[in-house]
This record gives sequence, C-alpha cells and structure tokens, in this order.
Amino acid sequence: MTTTPQASHRPAPLKPGDVDRIKTCPLLLRVFTKMGYHHTAEDFANSATLPVRDELDIHTWRDATLRELTELIKDVRQGARKQNALLSFALVYPDKSGRNVLREVGLTLCNKPSVGDNKTLDDLHFEIGDFLDVSITVADMLQFRSLEKDRDTNSSTVESHRDRDRDRDINRTAERDRDRERDRDRERERDRDRDVERRDRYRDRDTDRVERDRDRGMDYNRDRSAPTQPQHTITKYTGNSRT
Repeated sequence: MTTTPQASHRPAPLKPGDVDRIKTCPLLLRVFTKMGYHHTAEDFANSATLPVRDELDIHTWRDATLRELTELIKDVRQGARKQNALLSFALVYPDKSGRNVLREVGLTLCNKPSVGDNKTLDDLHFEIGDFLDVSITVADMLQFRSLEKDRDTNSSTVESHRDRDRDRDINRTAERDRDRERDRDRERERDRDRDVERRDRYRDRDTDRVERDRDRGMDYNRDRSAPTQPQHTITKYTGNSRT
C-alpha cells in the first residue's frame, strides 16, 4: 500500500520565489525509494514496470526542499532514520525521444546538514509528471564527500551536454532561417523576372495595337481623299419638251 505523507505548512514569512502554501493547491510527487542503490531507468520504462512497492506519494509544493523531503521520507522509511544515512535524489523525466531517463540531482544526510538541503524542486527543473528516485545508504563523511564530488562532476557533464545540444539547436534554427531567407530571395527574383516578362509582353502588344490603329487611320484618310465618281442623271421626256 502506498503511504502518503503530507508536507507541512511553513509559518515563516514568504520570500521571493516561495509559494503561498495556504492558497496554492499542492501537487502530487511520486517518490520511489530503494536501500543501497537507485532504481534503473528500465524500471520507469512504462507504467507496468514501475516499482510501486517502493513508492511514496507526497503532496507538496514546487518550493519544497530536499531537506523537507528527507524528513518526510524518514517518517515512513526506517532505513532513512539510521545514523549517517545518506539519501541520494535522482530526477526521472522523459528525454527528447520520450524515453524516461534518470539523473542524480542532490544528496542529503539524515541527521546532519548537507549542501543539498536547500535545493528545491524548482531548482531541479522538476515538471509535473516527473518522478523522484531516492537511494538510501549508510555512509561515512569521506564517502559522502566522494559521492558529492561525483555528483557535481556528473551535473557539470550533463549541463555541458545540455549547453551543447542547445547550441546545436540554435545553429540548426539559424541555418533553417538562412535557408528560408534564400528561398524568399529566389522567389522574389522569380517574381521580378515574371513582372519584367509580363511588362515586355504588354508593351509589345500595345505597340502592335498602335501600329494597327495608325494603319487604319491612314487607310481611312486615303479613302476620303479619293475623287468621287460622277452621279447618274435621269432625264424624262414628255412629248416634245424636255423636263
């Protein structure tokens, strides 16, 4: 059965970027915990393979911190309450192809402050529908620092890959824009050529019409200037007199 802990209201005054938890409806955060290791990305391939036995449903807000989530997990997971228990948080989200991937985003210690305590879901770029996968282990401080260093390195690698993909998308967009501009230039050039051809055709047609009109005028004037033929006269005789 899924346990549903509730995130508590913060009595402190709101700060810039905080959510008014009294007026804002909480979201459903599906958290999957595992002792010793993270689940694999294949476990989140589809709804049929989800590790629902390890699931916690938490109703919380986008400004919830990893420390708050750690305290909620401690309430229902006994392993998270052990001395020097280490919680490793990973965000599960779909990539561009629609396949769910798993990326580590932060570490917290059960009973000690840690650098990941104040990270919020917004800081992790959490979107509604994403999952959180939490690995619970017992580690000493040297192991914690080593894991924190590895996580920072992985995060830097992910960020560099994301920047590279963004630059590649920008370059592709710029190239598409240049291609569209070249196509528009060629289309405008074809339009100009058609306009010139149409104008020349109309000019030739008008010239032919003017020449025909001039020829008709010359024929008409020639006909008017020609000498008239003498008219026939009828003479009527009556008796000996001519009338």
